Order: sequence, then structure tokens, then C-alpha cells
Amino acid sequence: MKRGLISAIGLALALVSASATAQPAQGGSADDAVVVAELVPDVAPPDVYLALLGLQYELAALRYVSGRSSAGDSVDLRVDAAEPRHVFYQAQVLFRKANQLGEEFADRRTLPLEEVNAAWRRSSPRPMPEGREIAPADVLQVITDVRDRIKAVLLLLNVNIAIQDPPERDGSKEPKDVLAQILKANRDINLLLHREFRMRDVYEQVLLAINYAADLGAGYPSREKLAERKQPIDIYQRLLDCLSLLREVGESLDASVIDLRAVGNIAADDVTAADTFVLTTILISDLAHMAQHTNAEHTTPPRGEYRRPRYLLPSDVFDLVGVLETQLAALALSAATDAGPLADDGA
Repeated sequence: MKRGLISAIGLALALVSASATAQPAQGGSADDAVVVAELVPDVAPPDVYLALLGLQYELAALRYVSGRSSAGDSVDLRVDAAEPRHVFYQAQVLFRKANQLGEEFADRRTLPLEEVNAAWRRSSPRPMPEGREIAPADVLQVITDVRDRIKAVLLLLNVNIAIQDPPERDGSKEPKDVLAQILKANRDINLLLHREFRMRDVYEQVLLAINYAADLGAGYPSREKLAERKQPIDIYQRLLDCLSLLREVGESLDASVIDLRAVGNIAADDVTAADTFVLTTILISDLAHMAQHTNAEHTTPPRGEYRRPRYLLPSDVFDLVGVLETQLAALALSAATDAGPLADDGA
């Protein structure tokens, strides 16, 4: 078995009955440290990272009581550069998963607990701020919402958490470190969901990415003929190719684009629809940012061009990602030759 989640960050986790009194560790709990971080006027990436460490042991506790104590195998992604917007988009994905998890435990929502009721008052993630760039404080708000929901589920299960040696704030953490931690939390929460993310969810995200790319001047290419016997790993690899093309666009425009790469060989069994959903959302975060910082006009695809089949196959999603790949190749060529709308990008 791989090293446990808690041992990796040097925490000792104890699960006790909610009716018992949890003895706080000397110097306060990790939650106390997070609250202090939230009160700091200028929230920085280290504060968000600290909150994610708290979420990490809360998810570990939930996995334990759910009988899913192993984090399992996952795709190893290395984040070399990221901006707060990349982190924010993934925090929204994390909230959606925590929201779904809370709904799956809805039949246990019988206790008249204000803490539980409050956690379900928000059913959708906080929207992107308008008129300004995304800041770490925006990300911290979403992560706090996620933690409130996970704590409410633990409370419904009559579980309380006592910790020893709470983590300290590490001032060296950057957005790329925060993003890597959120990606890990996303993978961890996948193990707890009874209804996993499906190809239908990925298909809709890819359509959104295609719309943003079209707004940037890439048009709406025709779909390829249905590829046969494609699996999530094939979609994942094609999305990684799309990320490479997006980096080419960013380099030509001197624009900040996420630098994320897979490490080592990717095993087919390790890739799920949720993994492809995350990669697609990462692409959207940069495409939306570029569209916002250009004079791009909103466009709509030809009627019926990308209609989703009633019975969706991984091959259908693979083909749709092919449309996005064609668009990004055209945008990369346009940016490299100073032709087209991207030449005036102000991002």
C-alpha cells in the first residue's frame, strides 16, 4: 500500500465519536490556522495551500469511514507554471464534486444541526469575479465552501476529527503548488463519489472549449469520422496534445498559459472520465482568458454540427476533442505568423 495521505504531511489522524470531546492539539488546530489565514487582508497562495492541507485530512477521514482508505493509482501531472485563474477553475470543479457528494448523503440529513444546514445553502460554486483578475482570496472562498460541505458530511456520519502537529504556513508556496494540491484533492474525492463523472460531462466541457476557440477565430471545423474503440486514455492523450498546442499559442503571444505535463507512462486503467474532465477545464481556463482579453466576438456552432448522441461512447468524445485540436493548431499557426485576431491579444 502506498504511503497514507496523512503520513505524507506528517499528521496523526484520530477519528472519534461526535458525542465525545476532541482534545485540541497544543498550539491550536489546523482549522484555527486556516481561519487566521482567511482574516488576512491580502490572501496569498500559501494561505490557500494551508486550507487545502486541512481539506486533505478531512477527505482522508471521510475515505476511512467510507471504507475507501486507499487513494489508489492516479495520473501523475507536473505543474511547472500556473496562474490564480487556473486554480480557481479547478476549485470550482472540486466544489461541484463536493456538492454531488453532499447530495449522495442527503438521506442522512436528519439531524437539526445548523452547521449541516448552512453547508447546503450554496448549490453552485462561486462565480468568477467581474471586472478584475482572479485573486487567491477568490480561490480561498471556494475552498472554504468545499471544506464546509465535507465537514457537514462528516458531521452527518457522527465523525469528529482530532489532529496533532497541525501544519504551518509555508510562505514559499506558489499558484502552481496550490493547483497541484487541488488536482490531488479532485482525484481523492472521485473515490468517494457513487456516481462518477461520465463522458457526458466531459462532452459538454469540450463543447464549451470549442466555443471559446471559435470566438478566438478558429471557426467550427467538421467532426472526424467516428473513431473506433477509443478509451478514456485516448481522450486524455489527445487533450494533452491540445495543451501542447495551447502552450505554443501562449509562447507566440507572450501570454501566460498553464505549463502542465504528464510524468512517466500513463496506464490505461488509471485514466477515468473525471481525469479528462479536469484537463478540459484547464484548457477552458486559458481559452476563456484569451477570449476575454481580445476583441473576440461570440459565435455559435452550425446547428446540429456537434449534437451529442443519446448513447455516448468514448469515441464520440475523442472525435470532438479532435475538433478542438484542429482549432488550436489553427490558432497556433495564426499566432506564430502574426495573422488573425490573436495577433492583437492583450493577455
